[in-house]
Amino acid sequence: MNSRTLTGSLLIIGPILAIMGFIGWAIVVGTDISPDDTQATIKAFGENVVGVKMVVLLFTLGSIAVVGGIRGIRNSMDGGSGFEIAGFGFFIMVIALAGNLAETAFVMGTAEASSKMAQAAAAGSAESAASAGAVAASLYSASQAIGAVTTALLFLGFGIIGYGVYMQKNFNAIIACLIVVIGIIGVVLPIIDYAQLWMIIPWVSFICMSIALGVISIRSNG
Repeated sequence: MNSRTLTGSLLIIGPILAIMGFIGWAIVVGTDISPDDTQATIKAFGENVVGVKMVVLLFTLGSIAVVGGIRGIRNSMDGGSGFEIAGFGFFIMVIALAGNLAETAFVMGTAEASSKMAQAAAAGSAESAASAGAVAASLYSASQAIGAVTTALLFLGFGIIGYGVYMQKNFNAIIACLIVVIGIIGVVLPIIDYAQLWMIIPWVSFICMSIALGVISIRSNG
C-alpha cells in the first residue's frame, strides 16, 4: 500500500468510525435527550457505561484516522507553496486530537460516576449518591469545556489546511474553499454553544469532506 492509498484509506475509515459512533450514540444515549440537558445526559451515561465508552472510543479512533490521513495530504504537499500553511494547520489538529483524548477520558469518568450515583441511590445512601452526582456533574462540565475548545481547534486547523490546499492547488479550488468554509463554521459554532444540535452541521460536513478527500486521493493514485 503506497502513501496515497494509505492516506485515502484513513480519510475514509475515520468517517466510517465516526458514523458508527453517531449511530451508537443514538442507541446508547437516545435521540430524545437534548445535548444541553445535562442531568438527562448524565443519567443516560450512568445507565449505559460500557456503551458510552465504546461510542466515545469510536469517535476518538475516527479522529485519529482522519488526522493521520490529513498528515498524508500535508506530506504530499512537501516543496509546494502551501506546504508550510498546511503544516501549521496539521499541527493545530494534532493539538486538538490530544484535547479530544482528554474529553474522551472525562466522558468515561462521567459515566462511571453517574453509575455509582445510581447504585448509591438504589442502596439508600443519599450522601454517597450526592457525592457521586457532584463528581459526575464536574466531569461532564469539564468534558464540555474541553470539547468546545478542542473542536474549535480541530476545525481551525482543518480550515487552515484548506487555505494551504487553495494556495498549492493540489486539489480542486472548490474543494479547498469548502474546507475553509467548513473550518470557519466549525470554529464559530462550538464557541457560541457546544451543547447544541447545530454541531451536527460542521461534523457532517467534515465527515463528507474527509470521505471526498479520501476518494480523490485513492483515485489519483490510479
